Amino acid sequence: PLVSVIVGVKNGARTLEALCASVRSQRYPNVELIIVDNDSTDDTMSIARRHTTMVYTAGPERSAQRNWGIGNSHGEYILVLDADMVLAPKLVEEAVNMFLKDPDLACLFVPEETRASGFWGKTKSFERDFYLVGDMSVEAVRFFRRRYLDKVGLFDEMQTGSEDWDLSDRFIFLHKYKYARTTERIVHDEGALRFGDLLKKKRYYIHSGIGEYLKHSPNPLRRLPFPLRPSVRAQWPRFIRHPFLAGMVLMMKTLEAMPLIWMRITKRRNLNASY
Repeated sequence: PLVSVIVGVKNGARTLEALCASVRSQRYPNVELIIVDNDSTDDTMSIARRHTTMVYTAGPERSAQRNWGIGNSHGEYILVLDADMVLAPKLVEEAVNMFLKDPDLACLFVPEETRASGFWGKTKSFERDFYLVGDMSVEAVRFFRRRYLDKVGLFDEMQTGSEDWDLSDRFIFLHKYKYARTTERIVHDEGALRFGDLLKKKRYYIHSGIGEYLKHSPNPLRRLPFPLRPSVRAQWPRFIRHPFLAGMVLMMKTLEAMPLIWMRITKRRNLNASY
């Protein structure tokens, strides 16, 4: 069966070459690569065209890019990626074998290993390593069987930052379709992380969909109190063996949550004022 790999990208020249190379080096032979660019101003388009003829331009955000790519794909199975990811060589092969063995399997989670540089990059990597055991409060489905996507619908183009959670919730909590996890991983190359950029990105996502999504999500784990997710709490002995990094994670997660807390306080004040 054909596998369609959908990649949404904007100014992704730093990482796109490695992603494309990892797709082309998959042990599974029948893969089409579809890249959907959002008006990049760097060398993204030239890199993309070296690796595939299926290069498109769409926007305004990544939900629309992903939907455009899916709409122009032909695969029985669909893998949705960001441009800063690298696939393990046997990932697609493993996923297809899992789908073939179980006709009722609708979607797959793929463990994501974060690699980032700098102090905050090390902190972020330390936190996300705990998620590799599986954590439904933070994971999102990446591999889909197309016929189930046709039933559930595609990404909500009104959401940015929560669109992958939203689609996962529709598969698992609303339609209760069968899911599983691969053992092969994706490496997420986030480069050099600065704390100010992390906060800016979080604020953008909160105001672009996450804030509203969390109020209505059918996945109760998404709404659990922060700062630590269930997989971190379940591995607390390992967490506290690194007290400095653990303290930095606690501070980082608390500060990341502040824009959401402030938005909720502001909305409550506005609601009270209207009465």
